[in-house]
Amino acid sequence: EAEIRGQFDFRVYDLTGRMISRRPVQITQGINRIPFEANNLAPGLYVFTLTDGLNTISRKMVVGR
Repeated sequence: EAEIRGQFDFRVYDLTGRMISRRPVQITQGINRIPFEANNLAPGLYVFTLTDGLNTISRKMVVGR
């Protein structure tokens, strides 16, 4: 649940640190959903980050088949 709002940069990385995807997203206070199409990714563990230049969060994401 987001406590701040604004324009953020949404990035997805593989475990080698290679950026897979990057796009701007608008975050509002409260619960947010960011659609992400993972059909072209190999199954496995990935990391996504959201940053506005001052604040950054990182979370793990599992892609399965």
